[in-house]
Amino acid sequence: MKIGSIVQNNAEVLPLIIGASVVVAAGALGAASDTAVSQFMFISIAGISALLALLMLPVHVLPTLAVAVVIFVPDRLMDAAGFPLTTPSAVILIVWAVRKKMHGKLIDYNQFRIGTRAIPKSLSIVLFLFSAWLIPKTLFSALPSFSVAWLLTFLMAVFIPLYVRKRELEVILLRQSIPALISIAAIYAIVQSIMQTNFIYDPLYLMVGRDSVQHWEVYRADASLGHPLTAGLVFAVGLAFSAGRWIETRRNAFLMACVLQGLGLMLTVSRGSYVAAGMAIAFLVLAAIVTGRRFSRTRAFLLIISFASFIVYVLQSDAFVKRATSDEAAASTDARNNLFQIALDATSSTNWLGGGLAASSIVAAPYNFQELPIENSYFQILIGIGMPGLLIFVSLLALAIRLGYRYRNLAAASAIVAFAVAISGYAAIDTVLPLITLLGLLVMMATTNLRPLSAHNHHIRGTKPIGNTTAGSQVPTHSPHISHARVYSDRIG
Repeated sequence: MKIGSIVQNNAEVLPLIIGASVVVAAGALGAASDTAVSQFMFISIAGISALLALLMLPVHVLPTLAVAVVIFVPDRLMDAAGFPLTTPSAVILIVWAVRKKMHGKLIDYNQFRIGTRAIPKSLSIVLFLFSAWLIPKTLFSALPSFSVAWLLTFLMAVFIPLYVRKRELEVILLRQSIPALISIAAIYAIVQSIMQTNFIYDPLYLMVGRDSVQHWEVYRADASLGHPLTAGLVFAVGLAFSAGRWIETRRNAFLMACVLQGLGLMLTVSRGSYVAAGMAIAFLVLAAIVTGRRFSRTRAFLLIISFASFIVYVLQSDAFVKRATSDEAAASTDARNNLFQIALDATSSTNWLGGGLAASSIVAAPYNFQELPIENSYFQILIGIGMPGLLIFVSLLALAIRLGYRYRNLAAASAIVAFAVAISGYAAIDTVLPLITLLGLLVMMATTNLRPLSAHNHHIRGTKPIGNTTAGSQVPTHSPHISHARVYSDRIG
């Protein structure tokens, strides 16, 4: 039985190995080609091979594959490879959504609390309002090509996946794999900092005509994310998520993931990401304490003490002190101090309605005499889609966090907190499209109810569900058999 399982698992992953090999080889040949015809041919081969692999892989692994692409395939490489309208991770999610629509049941979903809607009505209303507001901001944009790319990516990576029903198996796999994937990237960041070179990705950047970034007075790790600030955001999200999983499951493997991701975060020397991780941990601890017996309050207190000690160490580290006193850090701080006025002037010029989706740099140009990058994603949103768009976007984040708390998906909710804080520190939302995929998957996890339908379905004897079997019912926590429910909750991810 064990040998058969191994053979089956290898057979399932074989399309991914073959497809990835062909895609990498064809992509490299296309990047190295001198003529447009040969580049088109090799890139076409890479695209067809990738699509075939996506159609052959088990459907429930595709969202995890999308996360892996976000983490290990830098956006800088995709720009050079010619993805003008969207990102590979968004394509993977749309293939997943189509295949889910066409496929039948993969597991017994009756054990989960599945209602008539894929998402709550409140979230559906916010999503439709945001999508409807984005359409005119795309049609009349000052930067139409990138506006279309942003809108398509949002629809493919956030809007459509949230309406996929029966996604519990995918979410369970994501909850298990995200800490591992981000930990691998963190290990690479540690190795990169020791060697003082990005020995895998720098040659690839050079091949496609891109330089390494942000390695000035202080060497900052960017790992596989293309930029230290993006790496800092992903490590902050991973740290918050892994800490949440540690509190939820009490598994020490997630604690080890926290350590690795914390080290990776430290090596990015990203001050905004430090704050993001701190805010997320504070939210996580507060939510765990308020929620009660379902989560370990002792571990919550241990978590905040450990994180506070870690932050003290980071703030005293040589890298942080050098970064804080460096010329580029001072220039960055001065630039951020001027952004508020630039954002106000640019937005008021459009009557607070915005000048175009993902077009903040163009709209703000007449008021940005120093040609500063808009190092704040909320200012980017305000300038691009106006005050109504900013309010709806913030409502989307807040509602996702609220639903994550309601469904006791504290790991995903705290990761969204980290994401929301981290994007306030740099130009992320307009320019780094794969982060939209990451946001979409975090929202999907936060809004998926994985609690069991009833005690009977999990063979928990001697207990009865309170009330009916809708999403609001609960197994009583005073039951002598509640430990079995916790074991089941741990087992599903």
